[in-house]
Amino acid sequence: SIHTKRGAPPEHPKTLRVDYRCGFNEYHSEWICVAHPKGSYAWQKAQTWWQARSSEPMPGTVEQAVELAEAGALAQPLSITVRSVTGEKFDRITNYELGSIPTVVATNSAPDEPDYVWPDDDDIPF
Repeated sequence: SIHTKRGAPPEHPKTLRVDYRCGFNEYHSEWICVAHPKGSYAWQKAQTWWQARSSEPMPGTVEQAVELAEAGALAQPLSITVRSVTGEKFDRITNYELGSIPTVVATNSAPDEPDYVWPDDDDIPF
């Protein structure tokens, strides 16, 4: 999902929030900075994260990242390793076991529509 940092100015880059469900009502989240300035530390971490999961190039916007994720462009996580540190507010995801990287995904294609054949009949049927 698209995440906007609380209290951030409108021009602050949004992030891709990834939630992992690890059990009944147990979730762990991480934030991927695909829209941060290119070359920054946060962007480089996002680039590494994306390349480990997709054959698609990393998108430039969070909206594009969500579209690709929803289209199935990211490898599915099989398991994650989470580190909890006493006194820290959030747990950290330290390792992943990922499924295979999906092949190229088309995101802007229209859904398949059936070919309709209209009867060649000029008469009103009643």
